[in-house]
Amino acid sequence: MGLPFGGTGPIRPDPIHLAKIASSQLEATSEVSSFVQLLRHDLRRSGFPTTTTQQAVLQDLMGEADTELILIDLFTLAAENNQSSERPFAHFIYSWLEARVKQLLPKSLWSYGKVAGQKRLALAGEGGLGAVLEPMAQDFIAETLDPTMIAGMALAFPLSRLTQFKVFHTLRGLPRATFWSHSRPAFLTAKTLGFAMEVSGFVFGAKTMAGLLGRDPDWSPGSLWAEMQGMALILFFIKGSGSLGRTAWKQVHGPAITPSQSYLFASHFTGIFASHHVMAQLNMGPPLTVEQNILASLKFLMQIEIGGKIGAALLSPLPIYLPPTAKPPHQVLDWHRPLSFAGVPEQALGTNVAMAGPQFGAGDSIFRVRRLADRLGERFKVGRQDPRVWTIAEAMDKTEFSHAPKEFAKRYRDLVLHTSFPDILLKDGVAWSALDLLQRGTEVFQHVMVQEPFRRGTGSFYDSLVQIALERTLESQKSPVFRNLLEVITFHRSTAALEKFMEDWSFHYRYQLRESVLTLALRSPQWRRRLKNLNMPHDVHRGMAAYLATFSQGGDAKPFRDPNYNYLILRGPYDTTRQVPMQAEYALKFLEQRFENPENQQAYGQVLTWVMEQAGQSKVPLLYFDRLFKILATGGLHEKVVEIASPDTFHWASLYRWVSVDPSSHYPEAAAKIDGSLYTGYVKDYSLAQKFARFYHSVPLLTHPDRAKLHRNEFHLFADRALGEKTNFGPDEVIELLYHRPTPLARQAREALVQKVVDFDVLSETQMLELAKRYQPNLDGEIPEGIFLPPHRSPSGRPFIGILEIDPNFSREKKISDALNLAAITVHEFEHFLHHRNLGPFTQSAQMRSEMRAWLEEYFYLLQQGETLEWNRSLNRSPEGFGVYLRKLIDLSYLKGPKDLVIR
Repeated sequence: MGLPFGGTGPIRPDPIHLAKIASSQLEATSEVSSFVQLLRHDLRRSGFPTTTTQQAVLQDLMGEADTELILIDLFTLAAENNQSSERPFAHFIYSWLEARVKQLLPKSLWSYGKVAGQKRLALAGEGGLGAVLEPMAQDFIAETLDPTMIAGMALAFPLSRLTQFKVFHTLRGLPRATFWSHSRPAFLTAKTLGFAMEVSGFVFGAKTMAGLLGRDPDWSPGSLWAEMQGMALILFFIKGSGSLGRTAWKQVHGPAITPSQSYLFASHFTGIFASHHVMAQLNMGPPLTVEQNILASLKFLMQIEIGGKIGAALLSPLPIYLPPTAKPPHQVLDWHRPLSFAGVPEQALGTNVAMAGPQFGAGDSIFRVRRLADRLGERFKVGRQDPRVWTIAEAMDKTEFSHAPKEFAKRYRDLVLHTSFPDILLKDGVAWSALDLLQRGTEVFQHVMVQEPFRRGTGSFYDSLVQIALERTLESQKSPVFRNLLEVITFHRSTAALEKFMEDWSFHYRYQLRESVLTLALRSPQWRRRLKNLNMPHDVHRGMAAYLATFSQGGDAKPFRDPNYNYLILRGPYDTTRQVPMQAEYALKFLEQRFENPENQQAYGQVLTWVMEQAGQSKVPLLYFDRLFKILATGGLHEKVVEIASPDTFHWASLYRWVSVDPSSHYPEAAAKIDGSLYTGYVKDYSLAQKFARFYHSVPLLTHPDRAKLHRNEFHLFADRALGEKTNFGPDEVIELLYHRPTPLARQAREALVQKVVDFDVLSETQMLELAKRYQPNLDGEIPEGIFLPPHRSPSGRPFIGILEIDPNFSREKKISDALNLAAITVHEFEHFLHHRNLGPFTQSAQMRSEMRAWLEEYFYLLQQGETLEWNRSLNRSPEGFGVYLRKLIDLSYLKGPKDLVIR
């Protein structure tokens, strides 16, 4: 399925032909020669009064040459005059368009006439259900936010939950066992009394708020009793429908899958709708039509949701303890989960459960991992000591999925333990065991979930698709899907393979743009107007308009507007931060900034055109636009946009052929070929490309397992001699380390440090933290392992490099083992010293290039000494190669994903 903005678009009518048609429709107005002139003539002839503003808008439309844009502006004009006093004008516009569009315009634009007819019916309260609901919903938001109803639920919620916990605590803690102290009677009693308090709290809270607002509520006993009866009936139906809905869900999906929020919302809505009907039958409320009941039910559901959230916030700081004589923690947790109907703070509940027994203590993760490792070791007949088993068990423990929705760890654990794998899987002549497949997949999932590439825009586009595919797989809870995903990310490892995976399992339907551009433009003309003012290519204009409108209005894009599913971190005054939903406004502002500079328009427009082409060829265009949207909305790295626009596949053979035939040690020809490509993480920097070329040239030799082991052992012997009789490595010892198998930069660093070209010291934790806080105020309390200060920021007025000492309490063997990091960090900071003058203003892009140069030199030095850990990790986690892997590391560690929006 292509994008709705693909192809040539609607056929534009010939203005001369349109003028002839318009003239033939008029009897005495031969001077009228356009569509808008015909409308103005009909307005005058009908004697319909128009305001000065309406006349001015119509006059402005006379200068518009695009008939389609004229139609959209007329719809906008009618929508802006939709208040009760202005509805006759809107009704006239819709009626006129309904009649005239089909008479005067080509068939490709007849859809506008049909939409106008629907709008006219809606305005008159006629037509289908949607048409009738539209005028009734004018005051929906204002009535939904009625403070009396919200206050009632905000009071009812904590009263009910406190009563339930207090009653259950008291009955279960009775000194002698009685009928009421048993779990089931205590639970039912707590629920019943909690329900009574919820009804009373709602009625009294609502009336109290009404009194504070000066509405003179009725406090008579008869009124109170009637309202309590009605509220009890509504809450009974809500809870009943919710319980039945959850039961039905478990019958279909199994107990391991948590019902979705939309499913619970529908269940509760059904209960409210039914309660209103029953109340009318019992003469407890007014009779309602179906349409009125729908709106009333929606309003009440939204009110209890808002009030429940406020009540939960009020309840969260209160101490709610479980009884000291309660059953073992896992049983207590099972009994208390049903008590959290609308969001009892599980954080508080979980803390108190942990206090009741050691299984749930924060420091007991090792025991959970050990039990999981035992189960895996038995299943695969290797024992729990196998390192692959521990890798999988650690990820199955919930702490490894801390950035993901809380239920993901359990779902992942269930899939791993219950999916059947072939013992041996042959791929390209290589035999993979089931444990190898699981270990590789688990490592990738860990890497992705920590980055959160989908929700925050970190990592690469491939990573964001992995996260989406994993989340959809965990939702499905189907073993074949899980097994297929493991094979895709282990063997195929490409964006195209992930898109095919989502198509094969029908996940892609959730990420398509299904509505026509015309309908979307009518819904969101504000996006079209702002985009129209930008000098963008036509395809980009239509694509961005379609996406922004879909994002704002489309049903498929609803989760993308959920701050728990898709969000930005906004930074306000005094460095305060808050998590908010994505908003199209941010992307539009960034686009306007980009295109206000004529020098950027052509280049940036070309890149965005390529993005549109990639999205148009995809089965999941919404994900392409979402990725682009996050980058635009937050001013993220331009390299990420290029990555979407020009996807590439890492070909080691081609790369090595380029770098191996370049005779120069500076690799000018190879650098020119890979600069700004996949091999440099799409970063355009010729000096960086030269470093990458040298790095890639050396990798095959340095990463050979036998050679790497030999070099690592040699360095440890050298470090032992360098330490000598001293207890720890100081500046002189670190300089000595740089003599062993130096890279070109390590050799240059050693000479500069010996000649005192740059000041150098090994600092304690206290010294490093004090220095870092003084010169890097945004440090967030972390102690850096190294720091470089240029002369204007250094206390001595000279360039300074400082590295963090090895913990003095470590054993001599541990210090010798960690000595390699001291030398590598020194090389890293020396690279910063070399290039700090020639990177220009320290923008986000400059910081990226600076850190990539330094990190690449550090990893090159580590490989030279036989340390291949990070290189091997990159091979497992990033099919795009080391350049993208390095960019992702810096993005996550330094830039924190997309640059947080600063709201002043």
